[in-house]
Amino acid sequence: MPQSSYNLFLGGGMAVCAAMVLIWLLRWRRKGPTAYFMTGAFAAFGGLLYSVKQDAPTGWRIAFGCLLILLLIADFAFRSSQRPDLGNDP
Repeated sequence: MPQSSYNLFLGGGMAVCAAMVLIWLLRWRRKGPTAYFMTGAFAAFGGLLYSVKQDAPTGWRIAFGCLLILLLIADFAFRSSQRPDLGNDP
């Protein structure tokens, strides 16, 4: 893949992440804490794409990746705890 196409892909991905951060911030009243988890996850993914585009040190890429994974796990755990038990019908 040529470098220009690669940079276009990374720039487009960062733009999508920025748009999703705004969308999830607008949904915070209805979604509650899960909106903050997803906002942080999209910001971390955008930061990861930016660090790849700027050829940042590997430590930054690992940090953004770990933050992304932690936020997605936190969102999954929060949503699972809020879900009613469906299989416990007497």
